[in-house]
Amino acid sequence: MSWELLIGLAVLTYVSRAAALTFLPAMPPPIGRVLDRMPPALFAGLAMQGILSPASGLAPLPVLVAATAALLVAPRRSLLLCLIFGLLGFGVASLLS
Repeated sequence: MSWELLIGLAVLTYVSRAAALTFLPAMPPPIGRVLDRMPPALFAGLAMQGILSPASGLAPLPVLVAATAALLVAPRRSLLLCLIFGLLGFGVASLLS
């Protein structure tokens, strides 16, 4: 992938989202509440694909520790904290195993 293509896609993504936020009317509150609850469920589904698969079984210990650490801070609703604690958990488990 070339840098021009990457920058073009980034600009296109940003402009399309900014235009939607600027020109589209606000969502009704019930729909907004439903959409606010979707990201955790989607991320959980994606995480399960990495933790458990029919072909290889359970993931290695560092991956399980990273997922557990991220899950413990998930109630704080901060993606940055989840990433930091997941990385720390993975690093500690990698060093100890």
